[in-house]
Amino acid sequence: MKIKKANPFEYNEVAEFVACVGVNGGYGDPVIRDGYRDAVYAIMKEVSENSLEDQYVYPIVYCARHSIELPILPCRRRHFRSSSVVKGKRMGRMRLELQFKRAAEMRFREHMDKHALKREGKLKDAALIFGYSTLYNLLDFSDNFCNWLQEHNLSYMYICDIPVKAWNEFLEEKSAAKVSMNTLKNYKSRINTWEKIINAAFKTDIKWSKGLEIPYRLTPEEEEIKRIQQMRREDFEMLMEYIRKTGSKSKAVAALELSTMFGLRAEGTSRMKVRNVHLDKKGLWDLGTIDITEKGNRHRIIDIKSENDRKVIEKMIEGKSPDDRLVPIKKDSVNKFLNRIMKTTGIKEKYPETSIHSFRKMYAQETWDNCREKDHSLDEALRYVNRQLGHGEERNKPLLAVYVKNMW
Repeated sequence: MKIKKANPFEYNEVAEFVACVGVNGGYGDPVIRDGYRDAVYAIMKEVSENSLEDQYVYPIVYCARHSIELPILPCRRRHFRSSSVVKGKRMGRMRLELQFKRAAEMRFREHMDKHALKREGKLKDAALIFGYSTLYNLLDFSDNFCNWLQEHNLSYMYICDIPVKAWNEFLEEKSAAKVSMNTLKNYKSRINTWEKIINAAFKTDIKWSKGLEIPYRLTPEEEEIKRIQQMRREDFEMLMEYIRKTGSKSKAVAALELSTMFGLRAEGTSRMKVRNVHLDKKGLWDLGTIDITEKGNRHRIIDIKSENDRKVIEKMIEGKSPDDRLVPIKKDSVNKFLNRIMKTTGIKEKYPETSIHSFRKMYAQETWDNCREKDHSLDEALRYVNRQLGHGEERNKPLLAVYVKNMW
């Protein structure tokens, strides 16, 4: 038992110090009751010897009252005692903010070098806090969460009562408020850290980490992509029919065909050379492949997916040397031509924010449909389409859904 010699008339909110009367004992033990009773007799004796009735009347009544209350309220006393204990470690009747603070103080190790302990192999307890910066960051986060609970009228008496659902709703709201993905991951890390600290401090068995989910957030680049619509095949055919009727000789027409066949960006259509075409390689559909280096200098191999596409490519490379470009045009010229044709045909009203990227999305949908029609599983189709788009097989489903609207 620690004895804190402090001014009893000053406010002091430290849970580990308990004022005791009489013999020090357990919370609610009979010795505390007897201590109040004996205090009455001791004070009365002092009064009788020194005639100080006015000065001692309050402490006499106070101690007498408690000596009576404690034995007649055993049920309430037992309830208070049991509710103040979690898995054998007293948590106390404190607000949630103070419970977080208490747990942090119990696991804080001031003036200790975490890295030195690691090097010496002495750091066996992972649920410790080293450094004031870490301590303050954790407490700021817990205060933020407790304020959020209050704003949403969610009340929990003890930390161990907080369900993982509350944490997930907290993260979802932060995500909706446009908090970055890195910040959300940092929040999750802090929740996991608090779980370890609280379990170690209060001997609880909280398992928030098992059900914790980070809401997926698109990057600014992905948000931009999301705003671009997917071109419908019938609208594309309408554009091409208009171009054929007007007899346009623009090189941009071939660039649009390349984009549709392989999901290329405008940059890729203007960069592709004859040596990038490999009609001798089978690919997934046994029709050949092409390879291209596009955005971010990323290289990928794309399969030719139909007999018609192969014939178009054969015609494009006919009579050209390996280093000749299939379509000698600047990427800006491709987008300008497309926008001009879309405005002329009235299709621009249907796709007000679109560009050649809408063709890339149409390619993604049709490639997905081809995979599913060939009895590829959802996972196989997901990986294949991601690979063909140059996203990498492991890119998530929410991002691909930006491209493939009908993921059947």
